[in-house]
Amino acid sequence: MSIELKNVSYTYMPDTPMERQALMGVTMTLERGRFYAIAGHTGSGKSTLIQQICGLLTPTSGEVVVEGVPLKAKSKEGKKQAALAKRKIGLVFQYPEQQLFEETVAADVAFGPRNQGLTEEEIARRVQKALALVDLDYEAYGGKSPFQLSGGQKRRAAIAGVLAMEPEYLILDEPTAGLDPKGREAILELINTLQKGGKGKEPMTIIMVSHAMDDILRLADEMFVMQEGRLTASGAPAEVFERWDVLSEAGLEPPKLLLLMERLREAGLAERGPVRNLKEAVQAVKRGLGKC
Repeated sequence: MSIELKNVSYTYMPDTPMERQALMGVTMTLERGRFYAIAGHTGSGKSTLIQQICGLLTPTSGEVVVEGVPLKAKSKEGKKQAALAKRKIGLVFQYPEQQLFEETVAADVAFGPRNQGLTEEEIARRVQKALALVDLDYEAYGGKSPFQLSGGQKRRAAIAGVLAMEPEYLILDEPTAGLDPKGREAILELINTLQKGGKGKEPMTIIMVSHAMDDILRLADEMFVMQEGRLTASGAPAEVFERWDVLSEAGLEPPKLLLLMERLREAGLAERGPVRNLKEAVQAVKRGLGKC
């Protein structure tokens, strides 16, 4: 099962002096249970793209299909099926903590499930489960005002509000923006756990928009590079990051880890081969030094 974008284009304010084409012929497939990253400079079309994926925007041309169901439907039955398909996708906006508004954390997390028309018993179960998934103890935090939480805790509470609706695909727009290093690492660890299927949960498909190339290298199974509304590169991060010309044209830099490893290899201090994280980098250096 997957989400498919078929030659999707989108134009803001068509037939006006402010007309702007944000997406041009984007085709991609997002398979269940994988970790995807979308990278691109400001204005490249990333935000428009994720709004197409979750159905907030309808393509000007082309088609978005979620597990066999087209989101652009005309018939009454088609629209009903499309609405159900959209429920499989959760979107966490950049700075989601700015959307917290209820008197308590529990009430905020319950907002989405309640709008889905679930029973109070089911809502309570989902709230407790979602808070557990983001490592916020229900007894300790459920009754607190969300505005009493730290920045990282607010981000977790906001993510819990999306998880409580039990999406099968989770889209995150710059999920670590504005967090300190400790908070960044905690959120990335949470996202990775959700994708891997930890805490007794099935593996979740993650689609993450990020400017942090090192995070993409470390976490993503596949990445997409956007430039001026077009998809210019896709594939495993280690492969895409070898195309420095494509990255440069898109206004992106290779991960700092790969730049460092390239210098070490040139100096004969590291073995050549794929490196995705610090642990693998250390092993490559040890092997390189062993040959000296």
